Amino acid sequence: MVDLRREFTNFLKYELGGIGRWVVVRHFTDEYSEFWKEETHEAVGGPAYEFVDTLVEVYSAPALSRTALRNEGVVIEEPGQIDSDFTRFFLEYDVTVNKNDEIFELDYEKSARPTLVYLPDEEDVAAGKVVPKERFKVKKIEEYRADEGRVEYKVAYAYKTIQR
Repeated sequence: MVDLRREFTNFLKYELGGIGRWVVVRHFTDEYSEFWKEETHEAVGGPAYEFVDTLVEVYSAPALSRTALRNEGVVIEEPGQIDSDFTRFFLEYDVTVNKNDEIFELDYEKSARPTLVYLPDEEDVAAGKVVPKERFKVKKIEEYRADEGRVEYKVAYAYKTIQR
């Protein structure tokens, strides 16, 4: 019997010959952060909730989706039928990620696990110290299941956002 979890890990893990790469998954908790102001019910100077950053290996691919009707060979696009451009991030089954979490790209192309730093002056890619770059906001999570409903891997659909 094929173990899809093991096969997916082999597909991702760069050191095993896979095609994955390192990203940061930022998972937000239910706890308010130091930036949350109860009196105004808003966050000032940072995120509203505490978060945990985790380095994970992923594979990603664009998820362009267009739905169109055909009427005598002519493509007719109705309002609401064209989805925005999303990127699909394929993750191992045990990665904690939810809707509205964030995924950050890293300018890092090595198999060794990098060290995450947050100040641009501290970045040294040759030494494996990297700063999160492009940010993606997760809008949908799909869990792919196989035998007896066991989650084999996850796909996070995310769109690129502007980092402030």
